[in-house]
Amino acid sequence: MIHSTPRLSPLLQERLLEAGTTELFLDHYKRICERSEALTKNKAYAECVKETMEIASRARPHPYVVLGGMGVLCYAYAENPENVITWRGTADIDILGHHRTLDKVVKQVGFKPVLGNTWGRNAAGTSKIWTYDKNETGHVLAQVRQDVIIAGRDKTQQVYDSSIELPLYGINVKVPGPETFIAMKRDAGRSKDKVDIELLRQARAALQR
Repeated sequence: MIHSTPRLSPLLQERLLEAGTTELFLDHYKRICERSEALTKNKAYAECVKETMEIASRARPHPYVVLGGMGVLCYAYAENPENVITWRGTADIDILGHHRTLDKVVKQVGFKPVLGNTWGRNAAGTSKIWTYDKNETGHVLAQVRQDVIIAGRDKTQQVYDSSIELPLYGINVKVPGPETFIAMKRDAGRSKDKVDIELLRQARAALQR
């Protein structure tokens, strides 16, 4: 039995109430959890949506950018909130930021450090990653990156400079600007990244209207 009622911190409850999106989020959370396929993974994805808002609510005063799948999800939501229900989902939150600052933030949300963190590698290069686990919610991971490589070059400052804020259920989340994000996804080159690129292009067009 997958429980489809999330545990929200008092801070997130207050922010959602202010935004008038509490019922919308709870409805979406339930519908994600009850998708017919891969129920356990759906729960992890639903929790990632919640945890991204929890982290963003606390990290806003500090330099940070949400990358990866949850960054794409913010664009999908901006185009149409119902996209959250049909999007492929993820079980991790990838964040660019200063580790010492974000370490406190993710721990406040309830994540615990994973021992043995190492250099994470992708097709474009390497980036120092610290990993945190919140295993009571289906092993949702938060990963803090120190730098970003695009086309073999350090583009960390470019990601910060091009970042924009998109409201996820009224909670502003910093994500890479569309051109930078598309370049990052193009670099990764996986089949799911190609799908994400098309979604980012559609969302970019919708935001420009």
